[in-house]
Order: sequence, then C-alpha cells, then structure tokens
Amino acid sequence: MYTFLIVLLLVLPWPLYWWFMSIFKSTKKNRINIVINNALARIVRKNRLTINEMDLFDNKVIGLDQNKYKLILIEYGNKNTRADCISLTQAKSCNFYKEINESTGRVEKVTVNLTFSAGNKPISFTLYDATKQNIYELPFLLGKAKYWKSRIQLYIHNTRPEPKLEYTL
Repeated sequence: MYTFLIVLLLVLPWPLYWWFMSIFKSTKKNRINIVINNALARIVRKNRLTINEMDLFDNKVIGLDQNKYKLILIEYGNKNTRADCISLTQAKSCNFYKEINESTGRVEKVTVNLTFSAGNKPISFTLYDATKQNIYELPFLLGKAKYWKSRIQLYIHNTRPEPKLEYTL
C-alpha cells in the first residue's frame, strides 16, 4: 500500500507539471496574438490601408498595401509593441543582412533594412534571432527575407502609383 502511494507521489507530479506548462504557454501565445492583432487593426484603421500581402511570424508581422505603397512592420517583445507604417515612396533602398558569428560561422541574425533618402533613420526588422529562435527556422526565414526584400524593392523603384480610373454614369 505504501509503495503504491510513494510511486504515485513520484510519478504524478510530472504529468501535472507538463499539463500546467502547456496551458501557460498557450495562454501566453494567445495574449501575444491579441496584442499583435490589436496593433495591426489600429494601424490599418488609422491609415485607411488595405493589406494585400502579409506574413505572420512568431511575434512579428510584415504587411504591404500595394495601392498606397505602405509597409507595415509590427514586432512584439519584452511587453512592448513596435508598430510602424512606412511609406515606400520615401524609401531609398531595401537590403537584408545576415549577421554571422566569426568564431563559429553561425548566423546570429537576419534583418531586413530600409534606408530613406529624406535623411530619416534607417529601419531594421529582425526576422531571425539565434537567441530567440531555433536554427531549423533559419532556411525558411532566409527565404522570407529574400522574398520581402524583392517585394519592397519593386515598390521602391516604382514610386509613382498608377492613377485609378473611376467610371461614373
């Protein structure tokens, strides 16, 4: 009888611990998603945007309004939300950089960087950070960085939106 109780006391805490941890992680992820969704809705409403393309990463969103040539960058971290709405007509160039650790040869960060011709500060958007993300996500996020660089450059070099024709009868 006592051995059964001892075994039960030794085995039972582990499943309970994992169950509580899974509930905590899912509620934390839901809170982060709510914060990001609220920031996205606020920017879209404030600037009257129509998001044509959007990618959602762990705690980051990148989106593009093709009609108004606007780029949306939202990043959540350390209980702070950074939300930017950037006019691509003022951007000068877009590049993505891989920050590589010289001693290990490992990629530490992948960022998409925008520079502006009007003297504004450059904007950097981190897609991969080795301290926060798994190395197995790196190839996927490198592909996303290349994709968004090409999409942004397309709108930077075509800075004059074509006028929309409106037909009235």
